[in-house]
Amino acid sequence: MNILILDDHPLVATGLEAALRSKFSDCRVTIANSLAAANAQIAEQIFDLGIIDINLPDVTGHELLEKIIALDPDAHVIMLSGNAD
Repeated sequence: MNILILDDHPLVATGLEAALRSKFSDCRVTIANSLAAANAQIAEQIFDLGIIDINLPDVTGHELLEKIIALDPDAHVIMLSGNAD
C-alpha cells in the first residue's frame, strides 16, 4: 500500500506515519507539507490512499478533494483536521 499524507503540521504527519507503519509493515508512506510538495510526489508515483488535512496553507482540503475526485472518482481519501471548528 502506498500512502500520501498531506499535512502542514510535522508532528501530525509523523505521528500518522508511525501509526500506519506500526499497523501495516508493508506500507510506503510519503509526507508532503503543501500542495506543491504533494503535486511533485503525485507526478512521480501512484498512491492507494491520501490522508489530507482540511486546513492547508495553500489550498483547502475540500478544494483538493474535489480535484482528486474529478480526476479519479474511485480515489480513497481520508480527510482530517486538528481544528475544533
